[in-house]
Amino acid sequence: MKQKISDNSKQVVFDDKWILIIGIATVGIVFPAVVSWVLQKSLLESLGRISSVLVNTTLLWFGCRFIITKLWVLLPWQKFPLKHLFLEILLISVYTFFISFLIMVMVRSTLPYELCLEYGFWENFLVSNAISLTISFIHEGLYFFDQWKKSYIRSEVLEKENLISQFETLKSQINPHFLFNSLNTLITLIEEDRDTAVEYTQKLSDFFRSILQINNLSLIQLHEELAIIRTYFYLQQKRYGANLQLGTDIPETYLSTTIPPLCVQMLVENAIKHNIISTAQPLLVELSITESGYLTVTNNLQQRFDSQNQTGIGIQNIKNRFRFFTDKPIEIIRTSTHFTVALPLLTNLTD
Repeated sequence: MKQKISDNSKQVVFDDKWILIIGIATVGIVFPAVVSWVLQKSLLESLGRISSVLVNTTLLWFGCRFIITKLWVLLPWQKFPLKHLFLEILLISVYTFFISFLIMVMVRSTLPYELCLEYGFWENFLVSNAISLTISFIHEGLYFFDQWKKSYIRSEVLEKENLISQFETLKSQINPHFLFNSLNTLITLIEEDRDTAVEYTQKLSDFFRSILQINNLSLIQLHEELAIIRTYFYLQQKRYGANLQLGTDIPETYLSTTIPPLCVQMLVENAIKHNIISTAQPLLVELSITESGYLTVTNNLQQRFDSQNQTGIGIQNIKNRFRFFTDKPIEIIRTSTHFTVALPLLTNLTD
């Protein structure tokens, strides 16, 4: 029985209820009341004007808001600016014409004949269309401000997650156990093969240098991440020998895709940290690409007893960082024999 866990991103629409309330009240009640007072209209005429304008404004505001929010999803500004603008003006104008016609029918069916003579359809349509376009400008401005604010917050969150990732990776490597094991391995190599000892020292230096070099990067290409993983595996295999194996099946066309740095390395490191590795139970870590363009990191499951109560900080950090760049969820698949994490690959840096 497989257990599959995935994250679904949710689109959050900004709260504009106060804009709706204030806007409709101002345009639908205050403006016609002031105009009626300036023109010294009777109470009946004033109430009729306010009622028609209030209904007109309410229908226009909610209708325009619906059109605009749908276009944000179907034709995002950043991808289709001209199509978005043209279609928005066209749809809002057509909708406004339809509402103006309904208001005309309502006015002529409820108000006295002499008051209906004051109602000019085309004059009302032009005024209503100006109101509709103003509404659209207000919502577009609010939308861009909201997107800027969210982008700023996401940047802050991503920076924090990257720092956490770098800290967790360095902490897991620069700890007494890792240094003790590395030094023991190095001492053994010095006694057995000085040339290999020099190479091991150089690889250890390269590994830490690579982590420091990508410290401030949000994305790196997949081939760069794989180079770090190969260096890391070289260091670990000097300790575990043939009991630890790395298998890669990644087509060359995917090597220029991007991912947040050290995500794959962290998954590989977790596989080594939390599973038994011995001659009787060798560990195989496999990297491959699915048909849907996901990078999978799979290892045979032989969990250590001292890793039963994992905090999950590493996996959560990876999820948070990917959520900044894509709506595609990270997938975690656990069976009785294998553990797999599937990461969505991002676009090329040159795109």
